[in-house]
Amino acid sequence: MSIAISATIKPSKILLAMIAMQCLMVAAIGILVGVGIVGPLTLAGRLGLAAICLLGALFGIVHYCRSSRPVRIDISGTGQIRIADIALKRTVTALPKMPLVAHLLGGSTLWAHLLLLRFRLDGGQVRTIAILPDCVPDEIFRALSVACRWIALRTHAADPDGLADE
Repeated sequence: MSIAISATIKPSKILLAMIAMQCLMVAAIGILVGVGIVGPLTLAGRLGLAAICLLGALFGIVHYCRSSRPVRIDISGTGQIRIADIALKRTVTALPKMPLVAHLLGGSTLWAHLLLLRFRLDGGQVRTIAILPDCVPDEIFRALSVACRWIALRTHAADPDGLADE
């Protein structure tokens, strides 16, 4: 059985909608507090709390939009993982950046409709990639799920305590 797969992961529109709704609710709470409908606070306290809520909501949506970009994941038949960001250029087609070797960490979540993959890159950075079913075609999602489960089982068999991951 070969687990080799190559997939381009697009940013999830479902996750964007969930984050946008969450930020909208935080902004609405900030407005309610600022107007004085919620809580017996002084004017300065209300305005301060409202500003914090509005800035937090703005930061959340801007941070997600800036950090979500297409990613290419290549998994070889032996389980080696390479990750490359795809740089988007407005006038030219998308060009992949140099792929980095990555290792799947133990804190990854592998559910039926969500893959929350944590990788340690060669440089030592930890990167998390959220893959929902709308990010890739169904057959690619299933193949990625199977490949990641196989790698996780193989890694766990080699290091049952998981001390090498973290």
